[in-house]
Amino acid sequence: NLDTLKVGDVVFSKKLGVQVKVAEIKNKDKVIVKAGSISATVAAADLFVSKVEKQRTERKYGGASKAKTQVAARSLSNEINLLGQRVDEAIANLDEFIDAAVLSGLSQVWVIHGMGTGRLRAGIHQHLKSHPNVAEFRLGKYGEGESGVTVVTLKQAMYYYFDNCATTRVDDEVLQILNKYHVEAFYNPSALTNVSMMVKNDVENARQRIAKLLGVFPRELYFTSGGTEADNTAILGAVKNKKGNVVVTASEHSAVYNAVMQLKNRGVEVKIAKTTSDGHIDVDDFVSCVDSNTLLACFMHVNNETGAVNDVKLLNSLVKAKNNQTITFSDGVQAVGKIPVNIKSLGVDLYTFSGHKIHCSKGTGCLYVKNGVNVNPLIVGGGQENGFRSGTEYVAGCVALATAVQNAVQNVPSNTKAFAAYKQMLTNAVAPLGAKLNCSTDVSPAIFSVAFSGIKGEVLLRMLEMDGILVGTGSACSSKSKVSRVMGAIGLENQYAEGVLRISFSKYNTTEQVQALCNALVKNVNSLRKTMGVK
Repeated sequence: NLDTLKVGDVVFSKKLGVQVKVAEIKNKDKVIVKAGSISATVAAADLFVSKVEKQRTERKYGGASKAKTQVAARSLSNEINLLGQRVDEAIANLDEFIDAAVLSGLSQVWVIHGMGTGRLRAGIHQHLKSHPNVAEFRLGKYGEGESGVTVVTLKQAMYYYFDNCATTRVDDEVLQILNKYHVEAFYNPSALTNVSMMVKNDVENARQRIAKLLGVFPRELYFTSGGTEADNTAILGAVKNKKGNVVVTASEHSAVYNAVMQLKNRGVEVKIAKTTSDGHIDVDDFVSCVDSNTLLACFMHVNNETGAVNDVKLLNSLVKAKNNQTITFSDGVQAVGKIPVNIKSLGVDLYTFSGHKIHCSKGTGCLYVKNGVNVNPLIVGGGQENGFRSGTEYVAGCVALATAVQNAVQNVPSNTKAFAAYKQMLTNAVAPLGAKLNCSTDVSPAIFSVAFSGIKGEVLLRMLEMDGILVGTGSACSSKSKVSRVMGAIGLENQYAEGVLRISFSKYNTTEQVQALCNALVKNVNSLRKTMGVK
């Protein structure tokens, strides 16, 4: 109903298959909507807000969450046929098609107009020159199945990215290294040829570089496919089939917590230590859980949801003082490259980190095993990584990881200074909204965790995305629970528990981007509260 529709409303487009925000109401028939930085013109009848209509459309198209495949399937296999149409009619249809294609994530489309140099092709080409969503276009080549068509390359939606705890953009320098070892030096390091031995040396040099940066011996570092594999190997490989107990907190990352729960299913006793209200480990309670039968003690370095930085060195010394046979393990995925880290000085037996959190590729990571600590391998096979982690080495990832770690470690001081300014801007922006900061002392400079009362963080996240800004929430990665396990562990009050946002920075963020985030937060929180009748 256009009488009730207004600019700023979040509605669902049946045609596009995605949630959109109303940007402008042109007339009774046409409405301009926006998703991210991309705009599209749709018919008013295409939009709806009613739950019944949404369910009816989802049954027809298979669910709003499958928007990309829906639009691709309904866009004639990435092409539109404009043959026989008037120029004005063709351009109107072309605009609608391109907008839908961009929103669906397509990068290239074909526009069929027929051969020759008639008015239709000329009109289409003239229009494409100034189209805001078109990067470039070319006439299809005769004999390649493209004669009589124009191939259009589309611009991709650009976002301000503030979810760097989830993953990060790969550095250009890292990308060059990855490309080199995928295309040029692609040899198997376990083969006997000279070129294979050369890339084997490159892997070992990478290991030495990382070890020096983190204060350990190269022989104590093992390359893995990432943090999850490293965590699982540390936990399952350390406990093996021993009898005893494991101490952990409910605020650990799922890769750690769920691996410990696997041990519980195998009959190992699991003790859950308390977490403070800002996400730090309750040191006294943790140490009180350790006894003569404790096989493994797990305490993360930086909490991935609140940003709380735990005193790993203190925890390690207290646990060892109570039982020097207990193996100590710390997940450092949100620590390495974000805060100063010297693993040897921490004293722990096992430590893990991941590459894609510090501008390396996904599929890279390391497990540190202190010399003399016995951990069984999780993956067996050809005996790579000194028999500890079998499988052909990901040479490109190993070498790239060394450069990523080096860059990240070197940038810690400058990033810390910049991130502190960003946090102050955000704190000033959300304070009048009655927001609650989930951790404000002994906290990672890269993480800003905030909770808003009376609204849902996921809804706010979607609204920010429509403004071209990406953030994270406090929701559990794979749980259907409305409140994350971590927020439950810190005892966050009910009115705040569903309204958590996790904002995390990288070196690619700027003051201008943070200001845009501040403005969008204030606007959308106020809008949500007004819509929901919450003060």
